[in-house]
Amino acid sequence: MRTDRRETGLAVAAAVVLLIAGALWIRQAEVIALVTQIAESVPPIPALAGLLLLVAVNAAARARSGRAVIPPGSALMVYSFLAVALAILGPGIARFLFSNLSAPLYYATEENRFGELTPHIPGWFVPKSPAIIDGFYEGSYRRVPWEAWAMPLGLWLVFFTLLWITLISMMLLVRGQWMENERLSFPQLHLPLQIAEAGETGFFRNPIMWAGFGLSAAYDLVNIAHAFVPSVPHLGMAFPLGEAFLDRPWDAIRGLTLHLRPEMIGLGYLVSLEVSFSVWFFSLALMLQGVAGRAYALDRPGFPFPQEQGIGAYIALALILAWGARQGLLRALHPAHPSLSHEERRHLRTAAVGLIGGFAGLVLWGRVAGLPVGIGALYFGLILAVALVYARIRAETGVPLIWGFPYGQQYSFILNLAGSHGLTAGGPAGLVVLTNLAFLSRGYFPALAAYPLEAMKLGEITGVSRKRVLTWMFLAVPAGLIVSYVVLLTTYYQKGAANIGLWGTWAAIPLFRQAVTLSQTATPPRWDALSASGVGAAAVYGLTLLRGWWMTCPFHPLGFAMATSYGNLFWGPFLIVWALKGLILRYGGHRLYVRLIPGFLGLALGHFFIAGVVWGACGAFFPEALPGYQVWFG
Repeated sequence: MRTDRRETGLAVAAAVVLLIAGALWIRQAEVIALVTQIAESVPPIPALAGLLLLVAVNAAARARSGRAVIPPGSALMVYSFLAVALAILGPGIARFLFSNLSAPLYYATEENRFGELTPHIPGWFVPKSPAIIDGFYEGSYRRVPWEAWAMPLGLWLVFFTLLWITLISMMLLVRGQWMENERLSFPQLHLPLQIAEAGETGFFRNPIMWAGFGLSAAYDLVNIAHAFVPSVPHLGMAFPLGEAFLDRPWDAIRGLTLHLRPEMIGLGYLVSLEVSFSVWFFSLALMLQGVAGRAYALDRPGFPFPQEQGIGAYIALALILAWGARQGLLRALHPAHPSLSHEERRHLRTAAVGLIGGFAGLVLWGRVAGLPVGIGALYFGLILAVALVYARIRAETGVPLIWGFPYGQQYSFILNLAGSHGLTAGGPAGLVVLTNLAFLSRGYFPALAAYPLEAMKLGEITGVSRKRVLTWMFLAVPAGLIVSYVVLLTTYYQKGAANIGLWGTWAAIPLFRQAVTLSQTATPPRWDALSASGVGAAAVYGLTLLRGWWMTCPFHPLGFAMATSYGNLFWGPFLIVWALKGLILRYGGHRLYVRLIPGFLGLALGHFFIAGVVWGACGAFFPEALPGYQVWFG
């Protein structure tokens, strides 16, 4: 017992130290220098660096005393905690929150007429004093005016914690179906597991792993050398293939670009051939839809509405997944189901209460702010639906992309459906609050739901109890938010958000311009966009039925959802890894496929380490060199 407490204490101390160190690293590399977004990687680069550091410390301790300081299971819990907490400091959560709340106040002019809407922003959302906001953007305060920010920050902490409880509860309810019944592979976990258990698995002694690591490391090092010495050849990260198509209708694919992403190729090796094939096939099919639209004069702005198709696909998939996991909820409500232990039944009932109560709390929170109950229920329902499908994509494909969802479409779907009258019938307050909350659909907080599920799987593999896993996960969001508040506000009040750049203002300002237009102009529902969402939903249902009828069907609905959400970035890496894996299985069989897994994991690790850890650290000290090799993990 004393040993367990000692190990837990060391793990907690390591988590706190690594969280603070990672936050300061992100502050320098992203907020001040703005050279690379290491916090939006999957996993966040500082979290992976923390795991590597813990493994190195354990290796040194084993060499000296024969035992690890922090066992692999605890090290993986620290890693999972950091993955969530440090992601909050990234561009898609805390910085997006600050920009979406403050930008309409600071940038209000007579021309843009923001001043007509800003009185409807609740005073407990953000300090509305011009002096406080000017100091935030211009750095004119000697210290952070915490007394003005205390209530807004505290209430947003409550909001995010409530949303986090809801997301964790949802993951608990699908856990049994996904882990025990369907036995999903969780490809994203292979790399941290191999790293944490390197002493037992020999991962770092495997020459095949080092071959893969060396391949991506060489690629990154050549590009880094080019950044410092431009005469060194640049290997390139994106290759435009559509520039040759100038004439109508083929000019619709002028944006066709092959992105070289070693981490997607490395982790994509563990993805089924059906999913990887579907990703690139449907991505190219969407582009050909654009060609057909131009050929038949259907090319109105936005056609073929891939993201709108994406939200339809996500809604359909969420309903299918909820129906598939319904037994978990029904068993939880059964007074004495024979297949469940008392503890498992208690977990499921707690999760059901957490999901229902958390969702009701979110809707109530929005209503107090001024958001109509119907709009709030629909919006938060869409947020949860997208989170559920993204978690499924991570569990089944392991795709290392935190932005792999229909960007902003939870918000846009409501605008398309309701039109201006549906949003402003009771006054502009609901529209303003919904616009303030748009960062939830444009940022990646809901996508963090994948981490608790992955942490539960790690705990299951390494023998960490579910109670301990959930404790680590629950604390990650409050800890990440508090550190983000301190680091970001201190930085912005010292240097000025407008001076060093506040990520997200480029999105917040157009959102409020749109809100001004909706409040003043009668705008009907967008039936073209809604029709595209219907097409996306129908495609998912059709593919699901096809796979039930055709056992060897090469088309997968998850691949379609990924293609519609971020296809231009996905298709190239998945085409490459689909071809490589197909050849390996065809000519080498399953034995060769398994033998090469460490090599592909090494390919991903090499890119994460050189382009993320090494180059991300260089950005803190040599920002002038970074434009020569800009690496974005999102």
